[in-house]
Amino acid sequence: AKANHLAYVGDASLGERVNYGAGSITANYDGANKHRTVIGDDAHIHPAWFANQPIYWLHHSFSYGPAIHTESRIQHRRDARVGQDLVVIGRCIDAFERKGHHYIVNDVEVLNAAGESLAIIRHTAIYQVAKSR
Repeated sequence: AKANHLAYVGDASLGERVNYGAGSITANYDGANKHRTVIGDDAHIHPAWFANQPIYWLHHSFSYGPAIHTESRIQHRRDARVGQDLVVIGRCIDAFERKGHHYIVNDVEVLNAAGESLAIIRHTAIYQVAKSR
């Protein structure tokens, strides 16, 4: 197994040939109890995968140009498995303007084929940049 820069593995067991991507964090404390994390053989972990799902959902649901990612809050609820079919559902919960930039906030949930929640993501992006003066 190898962990790239800025990665935190924590209390976890990693299988063989695991590629733990840069910036990945193993968060296994639910506020009351600490849980051991197990990552199986040949896993490729990258934090951006779940963070990118709201962007894909947004671009398939609304018509506008490129967006600038500003924030994601991700709550991981269940393990995702290699080869598993996933469903992404979401809704826009806010749109606002700050300093001339137009922002959109959406909530997205990633489900497995059985309808079980894998992750909930709140994503904020600038969809229209302020006009230069």
